[in-house]
Amino acid sequence: MNPSIHKSDIDHLINKLKLRQKRHSREEKDRFLKFLKSELETLGYENEISKAGFPTSKHLETKTNGSCETILMAHYDTSTTLPIWIEYLMRISGHTRTLLTIIIVLGLFQFMTLINNDLISNLLRLSIAASVLIPVLFISNKHTMNDNTSGVLSLLLLAKKISKLPELKDKVKFVFTDNEERSLIGTYQLRKIWDKQSFNYSHCKIISIDSVGRGNEVVLSYNIHKSLAVDLGTAFSKNGIQAHLVNMGFVPFSDAYNFRKLGAININLMNKSLIPGGFYIKNIHSKRDRKISKGNIKLVIDAVERFLKMNIQ
Repeated sequence: MNPSIHKSDIDHLINKLKLRQKRHSREEKDRFLKFLKSELETLGYENEISKAGFPTSKHLETKTNGSCETILMAHYDTSTTLPIWIEYLMRISGHTRTLLTIIIVLGLFQFMTLINNDLISNLLRLSIAASVLIPVLFISNKHTMNDNTSGVLSLLLLAKKISKLPELKDKVKFVFTDNEERSLIGTYQLRKIWDKQSFNYSHCKIISIDSVGRGNEVVLSYNIHKSLAVDLGTAFSKNGIQAHLVNMGFVPFSDAYNFRKLGAININLMNKSLIPGGFYIKNIHSKRDRKISKGNIKLVIDAVERFLKMNIQ
């Protein structure tokens, strides 16, 4: 049996999620967790919410009766906003070149020190700092279709497909993670929860799906250990897609970072940066994040399903 995802399935979920895009406050996130629990229960999944830390992180997990081989995760929390000039810096160097972007910003500040008029120089510094800090600290983003509603959508559609595949259902754990947008603290806390529960996740293949609704380049990012990225890249290639494998080194990029020693990876769909070799996410953390491509979503869920069938015994 090979259950397919129809266009109507994707449209139906997109319409539901469009009404639930802002998930920044604890109250907003708790309402969304109720929605996710209902969706999973309708598909026949037992699930539970784990809670820990400060700020409080709540993660929704499906149960696998101890036979979990693969963990698929997507963060459901959403961000504050970023000024557009930061995105344009990323378009030059790429989100995957975070350190290069920092160097560019520091270079701009160094340029200001060359200005003879200290008043003008200080005003420029204050203006740049305010343009970043005010929206980041105080303005919640209301439009989050790509980051990371697209990941939530992909996970729910994969759960729907796998619910009809008994050979996979009890070996795949779905986790909707919290507080990715707060310096990845959510999955750091989740790892501590699992350690206390003696849940043996060390043998699991861990894949995070984040911001896959826009962009035309499949990017599989990892931290040092690349074997899982290679395997998933093979699953994409069987559908004629050449995935880019990007080693982020010691730079935290998304939820997979907290499981980096296990070779965890992130799936993103991105665009090529102006400086060759980098990739960026268009319209991230902004009011322009209003669209996702159904073709992108189908591409991701088909490749992940193929990977699961290739790798789960």
